[in-house]
Amino acid sequence: MENSNDIFGRILGSGPSQNTVFLLLRKMKEEGRLGEVITECLKALDFYPNDVQLRTLLAETYLEMGFIGQAERELDRITSDIKNLISAYKLQADIYTRQKRHEEASEALKRYLALNPDDREALDLLAKIKPVEEEPVPKAPEIPEEAGPALEEEFEEEIKEEIITEPPEIPEEVVLAAEEEIKEEPAPPELPEEVADLATPTLAEIYYNQGQMDEAINTYEKVILNNPEDKSSIERLEALKAQIAEKPEVKATPEDAIRARTEKMITVLEGWLERIQESGHA
Repeated sequence: MENSNDIFGRILGSGPSQNTVFLLLRKMKEEGRLGEVITECLKALDFYPNDVQLRTLLAETYLEMGFIGQAERELDRITSDIKNLISAYKLQADIYTRQKRHEEASEALKRYLALNPDDREALDLLAKIKPVEEEPVPKAPEIPEEAGPALEEEFEEEIKEEIITEPPEIPEEVVLAAEEEIKEEPAPPELPEEVADLATPTLAEIYYNQGQMDEAINTYEKVILNNPEDKSSIERLEALKAQIAEKPEVKATPEDAIRARTEKMITVLEGWLERIQESGHA
C-alpha cells in the first residue's frame, strides 16, 4: 500500500476540489509537515482567497511554527471577513421566527449581537422572542382512571391475536458447525485509514457500492457541510435518502434475531444436503 505522503502528493497534483485540498492539508498538518502545509495553503489561497477554512489552517500553522506576525495577519483577514458575514445570523433569526422556531432564532440573534451589541432592531426582536420561548410546554392529557381496566383488556386481546412461531429445534452439534461456516464469510474490504478520513464524493460512492448506505450518506453530509454549493453532492444525497425512505424502518425484536439466525443456518444446512445428495449420485 502506498504511504500517506505519496497518496497526498498525487491527490494534490491532480487538481482536487476546494474542500478536498483543505482536508488533505489538515491531515498533513497533523503529521507535522508544517512547511508543506504553508506552501500548499498559499497556493490554494491564490485560487480561493475567501476560503476561511484554508486561511485559518494557514494561521494555525504559522503560529505552531512560531511565526506570530504572519499568523496575526491571517487572523485579521479572517475576523474582517467574519464581521462582514455576521449579518447572516440576523437574517437567519428572522426566518426562524417566522417558522416559530423561537429557540433557534434566539441563539442566532445572540451570535449576531455578540459583535453588534447596539443593534436596536435585533435587541427588540430578541425581547419579543424571549417570552414565547419561556412559555411552559403543555402536558399530555391524562387518561381517566376508570378507563384503565378497559384499555388493559383491549391490549391483552391484541396480544392474544399475535401468533409467534417458535423456530425449529436443531441439534447442538449442527448449530455449532453452521455458526463456524457463517463466521468464515468474508467481511467487506476496509479502506486505508488515511483515505477513510477524507470526505469526498468518490469515497461516498465507494461506500455506496459496498452496500454501506449509512456511511455513504454520512460522507455526503460532510462534503456538503464543507462545501454547501456542491449541487451534485446535494442531489446525490437526496437520492440516497429517498432510497432509504422507500424502505420502511422495522425495529428488530429478539424473535427476529433468532429467526434470522435460524434461516441462515437452514441455508447452510440445505447447501450441505445438496452436496451430500450430489456425492450419493456420483
